[in-house]
Amino acid sequence: MTTAPPLTLYGSLTSPYVRRIRFLALEWDIPFELFDTSTESGQSVLRSKSATWKVPYIEDGANRIWDSYVIIDYIAHKSGKSYGIPWDNKWEEANTTNAIDTALESAVNFFYLTKDYPDSAKGGYVLKQRTRVTHLLNYLESQLQGSSFGKGNAFGLPELYLYTTLDWMQYRNIIDLQDFPKFPPFLKEHASRKNIEATKPP
Repeated sequence: MTTAPPLTLYGSLTSPYVRRIRFLALEWDIPFELFDTSTESGQSVLRSKSATWKVPYIEDGANRIWDSYVIIDYIAHKSGKSYGIPWDNKWEEANTTNAIDTALESAVNFFYLTKDYPDSAKGGYVLKQRTRVTHLLNYLESQLQGSSFGKGNAFGLPELYLYTTLDWMQYRNIIDLQDFPKFPPFLKEHASRKNIEATKPP
């Protein structure tokens, strides 16, 4: 009897989007191999496969998927599992995860623009990205209740999204999280989770 090859996940160990997939694959016991796209040759391979040139990107048999939300749905379907406790109001949950990812997207834009073009730091577009990050983090902090978004000590997708976003911002020195008093205790509370520890950036 032949064993199906594991799912191939394209991405880097530092990407917060890829980290979410790695975390959930470990939680759901889905074997996978990580193809490193952090090198120039890795980027070349990614661009030959994914129309968006973005990570995460997965290959699983004949299936090719390049959107992180769809990848999460796909591996949830593959495992037959769900993660966390569904919110009573799924639209509120969707708004929360969208706010987190909008903050992350703006932070990524700010990081790479100021890294590659230092003179852009005072430009209107770059300042807008930084201001949006601060605005959204203030909003998310106002919604956070202790270690979760009002679900006791729950750690579902919104908490996973927030953790990986804040941890990446710390890793890249994007923002001083001490300016947001609820965030350091939130990170400390969940840092010891087995697969959070297993997927932390090198």
